[in-house]
Amino acid sequence: MLDLPSIDDSQENAKIPTKPINKRAMNRESSRQLLESRNIEYCTNNDGIHLIVTGNGCLIDFWPGKGKWIARDHSMSGFGVFNLIDMIESGQL
Repeated sequence: MLDLPSIDDSQENAKIPTKPINKRAMNRESSRQLLESRNIEYCTNNDGIHLIVTGNGCLIDFWPGKGKWIARDHSMSGFGVFNLIDMIESGQL
């Protein structure tokens, strides 16, 4: 019979991270910071899950957790906060 070392609960719990990293939550926070740093106005819905971003004469629905955005007036859509910012700053949205 093999004599294997046992793992007690404290050793097992030490392997579990205390705060799991939630990528979508990090995306929501960093996207808001980027929009604010570029002085792009937005309205927050559903605790930041959905933002309504003000473009150049249009509104854009933006889900920063996934990065998806849809322009209401131009029938344009895309992914990524940087692409969204580029479209707004270039005047395309």
